[in-house]
Amino acid sequence: MTLGFAALLGAVPASGQGICDRTPEVRDAILERLDTTDCATVTAADLARITVLSPNRVERLRAGDLQGLVNLETLFLKRVGLVELQAGVFDDLSALRDLKLHDNRLTFLPHGVFDGLRQLESLSLYQNRLTELPPGVLEGVPRLRFLTLYENEISSIAADLFDASRELTRVDLRSNNLTSVPASVFHGQTDLKILDLGDNHLLDLPRSLFDGLSSLEELWLGGNLFTELDPETFRELPSLKRLGLHVNLLETIPEGLFDDLTQLERLFLRDNRLTSVPPESFRHLRKLETLELQRNRSQFGVPLVFERGSRSPDGSIPVRVRRVVPRRYPVTVELSAADGEVSESTVTIAALAKYSDSVVWTPASPTASVTAVPVPVPAGFYSDYGHYSVAGTDSLAPTPGPGEDPCAGVGGDGTAVCLLDERFQFSVDWRSQYDGSEGVGTMRQLTDESAVATFFDEENVELVFKLLDGRGLNRHFWVFYGALSDVEYTLSVTDRETGEFREYRNPPGEICGRGDTMAFSAGSSSASLPGSGLLDRVGASRSADCPAGALCLQDGRFQVTATWSNPAKGETGVGSPIPDTDSAGYMWFFSPGNIELVLKVLDGRWFNDSWWVYASALTDVDYSITVLDTSTGASRKYTNNPARPFCGFGDISAFPE
Repeated sequence: MTLGFAALLGAVPASGQGICDRTPEVRDAILERLDTTDCATVTAADLARITVLSPNRVERLRAGDLQGLVNLETLFLKRVGLVELQAGVFDDLSALRDLKLHDNRLTFLPHGVFDGLRQLESLSLYQNRLTELPPGVLEGVPRLRFLTLYENEISSIAADLFDASRELTRVDLRSNNLTSVPASVFHGQTDLKILDLGDNHLLDLPRSLFDGLSSLEELWLGGNLFTELDPETFRELPSLKRLGLHVNLLETIPEGLFDDLTQLERLFLRDNRLTSVPPESFRHLRKLETLELQRNRSQFGVPLVFERGSRSPDGSIPVRVRRVVPRRYPVTVELSAADGEVSESTVTIAALAKYSDSVVWTPASPTASVTAVPVPVPAGFYSDYGHYSVAGTDSLAPTPGPGEDPCAGVGGDGTAVCLLDERFQFSVDWRSQYDGSEGVGTMRQLTDESAVATFFDEENVELVFKLLDGRGLNRHFWVFYGALSDVEYTLSVTDRETGEFREYRNPPGEICGRGDTMAFSAGSSSASLPGSGLLDRVGASRSADCPAGALCLQDGRFQVTATWSNPAKGETGVGSPIPDTDSAGYMWFFSPGNIELVLKVLDGRWFNDSWWVYASALTDVDYSITVLDTSTGASRKYTNNPARPFCGFGDISAFPE
């Protein structure tokens, strides 16, 4: 009784020898965390203080090595040469949330090895040598959300593999040796957002494989051996935005295959054996932004779609023509109106551009229409994507169809947002200079005058922009934007009332924004005052541990504060935080609805064992940012360059671990 009470208080060593008898690499990692060299005096209370552990080289983990680490939340065992795990090795880790076992030499997983990890959310096992996943191996991880198993040698998976893990949001099984997948293996995974089965040896897909995956946004099936697909394969994927079917052996696209994918934005069909693609295959894909058809057995045209603005009081509607994928040649499009008028009979989409100039369409009745018909490129004209001509006709009716109008109001997500009473439409195209990937930004509106865009991950803000009504000063609307990414992008802004159009391009390698106080002339109508959608968030997400005036990110570990000054007016102040995601937030200086700074902290430890800090400004006043790591006490201070006020920064070595 006395010993148990003393141990509870941490007054005696964790065992008879403290932790001296544990695997040396684990022992040393614990001692480093505790800042001591005496393994014999380590107590249970000492072990309970450790929340992060990262051993160096360790080939085998034994049962008992991690005993007593009851509050451990993150265990790094990546690239440590691990070849064996013993059953029971994780039994004491009831608080563990993140387990990184990737890039090792594991060939098998003992039955029940993860039992007891009831709080585990992320399990990384990629780049090992696993050939199978034992039945029930995931039964002990009911809260698992992220599972990465790519680049192993797995040849089969059990139908009940995920039955006990109903909160999965991402499963990555690419680059394995799968030849088939059980029809029911993903059933019940209503939270799953990303599923990657690419680069396996799959010959076909069960008809019901994806049934019920109502939240799925990305499905990657490229690099397999499909020759045909059932027309109902994708029938129950209402949220799907990206579908990869590239590098297969597909010869035809069955009728109706994509009909239910009304939210699809990117479709990859390149490097197959297609000889024809029926035009009706894309009739329901109104949100499609990227279509890859290159390197098939025939050359295919690029679909054209209309984009509309808001109807003016006189009944006219600004419209422009968009081609899904940019090409290196210009395209001339003939326009014709039935029961109405269009201001131009032809428009041109320039080389490497996606949009034509806006024209004005005046329908005369509810049954009127305007039609776009492309003029073929001259015979023999070669393009970089293997397309010799442009094909596809689009028509528009006076009343927008489902999903046709991009303006969803404050809080709306999509490929475009509309600000200032839906008068100004914003969209962004991006391209990575690092891997050649490209896409359309996902926009999220914050207030009636501000919005953000994400490129790679919906939680990772890359661009913030705002539109201000400056008519009282210079009779113009002002556009400001700031970036948290150095990839190439083009921000497009359209005045839906007048048809005026502006593009702002960021070259690769730059993290700079811009303030354009002459962006759009006043026009004829009055835009509304800024909305208050973001104001509800001011202070709303601040926990008790987050000091007033600070923006707390990454589960409260990092506290960000800011000060500003305007020497010309002798003004100074502090930034007021506006939380957004766990990794990003904003600061306002002068009024709550007017964002001036955007900041984010990313976990880059997978790349260089450091936390990364990014910031950018939508203001030309001087400012200073301080970031405090509450876990270590380290802090970093950043100030802007007055000569380039709208340029931000990215520090990928901000807080090393």
